[in-house]
Amino acid sequence: MRLDRDEALGYLGYGDQELDCELAARFDAIALECEETLSPAYSWAAFAIERNVPDGEGAGVYLSGTFARLEGTSMAAHMEGAAGVALLSCTAGMASERAIARYQATSPTEALFYSACASALVEACANRVEAEVVAEASEAGLRTNWRFSPGYGDAPLSMQPALLRALGAPGRLAVSCTDSFLLVPSKSITAAIGLFEPGTRAAGVRRSCATCSLGQVCMIRKQGRTCHG
Repeated sequence: MRLDRDEALGYLGYGDQELDCELAARFDAIALECEETLSPAYSWAAFAIERNVPDGEGAGVYLSGTFARLEGTSMAAHMEGAAGVALLSCTAGMASERAIARYQATSPTEALFYSACASALVEACANRVEAEVVAEASEAGLRTNWRFSPGYGDAPLSMQPALLRALGAPGRLAVSCTDSFLLVPSKSITAAIGLFEPGTRAAGVRRSCATCSLGQVCMIRKQGRTCHG
């Protein structure tokens, strides 16, 4: 899987700046190592919405058949009008943690490069998973909005354990979280995507390919179709 090198450089604080030749060569070598040695894994599943409480006490989205609640008013607003939710988790695996630790002991610069590249790689994996969700939703006659992760808006990180359990991620992906709800391995992502019936006018539902971040991995456009009709 290829990672977006510009995105990785963005994580390092490089916008329009360019690395000098030596640093660029070191960065490219680390990026290539990530692509060749890491094998991102993922899991996703769709759940019906039991109820959506947009504000007030107990705000959030309750998922049928689970103990998971997507907490926060921003999450509830993101899912307003949705018929269901697709949860996803993806990870670069413990190999990324070991590599970062190894580089931290030998070269702080390479450690920073590796961390940024591993983040970009798991983001590429999340884009692939999201594209898969969008394609399967389209086949089922549903539309989607963008993935929304714990930590966005007022959606707390404390929902992480319930999301991981709903996906079986601790067993399937070896992803867990710390007492402060940070994911382990650190190069991991959890997210939720709203599933909407056709004609639903909801915030964030895809309406154009022009602004969609999945253009490079979209499975539907390769078929000459779109997910937004």
